[in-house]
Amino acid sequence: MLTCTSERAAWEIMRGRQVDVLVLEPTALNDERWGFVDRIRSLEASNTLPIIVCSTLDARRQGAEMGAAAYLIKPVSPQELAATLAAVVRQPAAKTAPQRPRPPLDQ
Repeated sequence: MLTCTSERAAWEIMRGRQVDVLVLEPTALNDERWGFVDRIRSLEASNTLPIIVCSTLDARRQGAEMGAAAYLIKPVSPQELAATLAAVVRQPAAKTAPQRPRPPLDQ
């Protein structure tokens, strides 16, 4: 498990390593919030990456539109997070991320 406290650090990890699942808090990243998810999806190796959103905001619809495999509203117990991770990792890739047009990398 790798943790990041900034979008930049997460982006560097995503570009340089194989990641099995991404858990993120969109409001903690930056003002763009969901833009980071679009950038992750623009990476060929990550366009089917399962993403679990863990947030204080109830934006489940937006999370689903962005291709999140699961959306958890804080506070989340360690058991709930572990169960969600296990369920998401078992899902076929086609179900975890809908095919969406990918934005250019420079956005």
